[in-house]
Amino acid sequence: MIVPILIGLPGSGKSYLAKKASKRFKIKMLDMDDVFFKRHSLSPGKFIIDHGEEEFRSREREILIEILDSKEEKIVASGGGTPCYSDNMEIILQKANPIFLDIGKEILIKRLEKEKELRPWLAVGADLFSVLEQLYHKRRPYYEKARVTIFSSEIEDQLEILKPYCSGKN
Repeated sequence: MIVPILIGLPGSGKSYLAKKASKRFKIKMLDMDDVFFKRHSLSPGKFIIDHGEEEFRSREREILIEILDSKEEKIVASGGGTPCYSDNMEIILQKANPIFLDIGKEILIKRLEKEKELRPWLAVGADLFSVLEQLYHKRRPYYEKARVTIFSSEIEDQLEILKPYCSGKN
């Protein structure tokens, strides 16, 4: 099975969809942020604050390669920036089925408004729309390399699109 890996902006629902897909299709789910936390005892955001983004991206890349080299059947929720650094997107394209969750900025803003304290890159008082707009334009060239793009924010629609990629027959 070629591993489906969900990519997209923070708040796009990668982790949530991966959990739902894991239950629906009875496959293992790995969230790269959770794997990072278990390995380093710090959330990615806290690690970046303490050690810098360059060190974080280096360790994130190691985790990405390790996860994709594993032969077990699974679905992966990447970090929002994972495909955008080093040669990560090329690795993803070689070893996985990247699936881009492109659900729209209005929905992202609603979700992220509730999670500002969990995301250090959202500075206090920052204009969320402007921050997302900049992030989207910076990362879009990487995300658009995905083999599949899901535009719906409805979980049942997303699961239906994911089904062939989680069945072991792709």
